[in-house]
Amino acid sequence: MTGRILALVLALLTVANTSSAQYISDNWFPVYVNGKAGYIDKTGKIVLEPQFDGGSYFSEGMARVSVGRDTIISEGFSQGFIDETGKLVIQPKWDVVSHFSEGLAAVGFDQTKKSFKLGNKTLYTSASHTWYRWGFIDKTGKLVIETKFSDISDFRDGIAAANTDPYEPKYGFIAKEGYWVIKPQFEHANQFSEGLARIFDKGKYGFIDRTGRVVIKPQFSWARDFSEGLACVRIGGDVINPVGMSSTRDNGEHGFINNTGKVVIRLRKAECRSFSEGLAAFEKYGNNGEGFIDHSGKVVIKPKWGGQSEFSHGLKFVIMEEGKLGYIDPMGNLSLRISFGKANDFYRGLAEVCESYDFDAKCGYIDKTGKIVWEPTK
Repeated sequence: MTGRILALVLALLTVANTSSAQYISDNWFPVYVNGKAGYIDKTGKIVLEPQFDGGSYFSEGMARVSVGRDTIISEGFSQGFIDETGKLVIQPKWDVVSHFSEGLAAVGFDQTKKSFKLGNKTLYTSASHTWYRWGFIDKTGKLVIETKFSDISDFRDGIAAANTDPYEPKYGFIAKEGYWVIKPQFEHANQFSEGLARIFDKGKYGFIDRTGRVVIKPQFSWARDFSEGLACVRIGGDVINPVGMSSTRDNGEHGFINNTGKVVIRLRKAECRSFSEGLAAFEKYGNNGEGFIDHSGKVVIKPKWGGQSEFSHGLKFVIMEEGKLGYIDPMGNLSLRISFGKANDFYRGLAEVCESYDFDAKCGYIDKTGKIVWEPTK
């Protein structure tokens, strides 16, 4: 169960949902009891009884759930959506679905899946490397953009990155009506963030605006999305491909650019990550410990901690000596020590913790004081 929840958390953390405050379910959390998923509130009270084979966080008043069928693959769940009453309002007929964003949710069919009979049962198998045809549904379950894309992003500010060819990709951006607002032309493209979208073209990373105009020409061997006005980039060195295998050598120079493309922070022999709550992680080449800088490039927290995550709700998950886990505050002070085998960053006020990294490990939640809100279950 832990793998499912972690993947969903990482996905949802990247979404700017400006209308979320109106939904009570934004303070609900998925839990598993005897293999079934239900929901609790921030106090640990069950608000929807465990009954589904899989469950995600709510977004815009809807949560994706899995309803099992006879299968020999983890992708064999049929996925649909429930509302805040727990009613299955969009039937689980998709192989994979995303969460709702700006009123639409991405849905897809596995293009490698095959069915076969075993006695009186129908089982499903799939390739080790699956790929999907994606489209979008609205909150009634109506397919408003047909499943013809091999890759898509969620909608943000009314547009989404999309690609139709899995073998010779050309990415562009579509509107909610399904037409191209920026024609397919890039080797890869990401969702817009702070008005700019990261593109990969002719073997380099750059950025475009919402009209499709290249505002920062492709020149970087790696780049992250803009966050808090800055984007982490790598200048020179081996190119890190957006998909597939890439070199893992520590080379090139990392730093941060502003939205004009000017390098405003340079890091010496260190990798960087995106800014969150005023701080960005960096890690020296050959050093296993993370430190943090502020927007001026000043080192606020010296390299020491493991964890590769970002600050959230004023805390950051870290790995300490001998594999012990905890959370630090923005000054680098150890705020919480925990006795679990695995932990995630805080999200909506709680952090998921698990007994181990095993896929079927028991998982629960703690609050910012370290209090266990939900004892680990599975």
